[in-house]
Amino acid sequence: DLSKDFTVLSGNDSLTLPMIAQGARGVISVVANVLPKETSLMVRNALEGNYDEARVLSNDLFDLMDVMFIEASPAPAKRALNLMGKNVGGLRMPLKEMSEENDVILQEIMKKYDLI
Repeated sequence: DLSKDFTVLSGNDSLTLPMIAQGARGVISVVANVLPKETSLMVRNALEGNYDEARVLSNDLFDLMDVMFIEASPAPAKRALNLMGKNVGGLRMPLKEMSEENDVILQEIMKKYDLI
């Protein structure tokens, strides 16, 4: 049985639920840095086969999942955490800070989730 020797993980938050439904065992998540409890609950529900609950959580998190990739990772996640008052510092070269336009979009989404 290949599943005993090989584990598939989602590397894209928005694909986590459908991947788990197809046999993946989890996610290397970006959005979990911002909303860890909600992301964990979504993954746990999916792994336990509670797909209705997982789908609601995935849909609820979708806009935040999406904005975490508005620019190269980890720029949006680090900016979000800094905006939330968690001092995670800046980016290392060669990465650059987010554009002002995308920063405004990120902040709008974060306000929607009452994160800032």
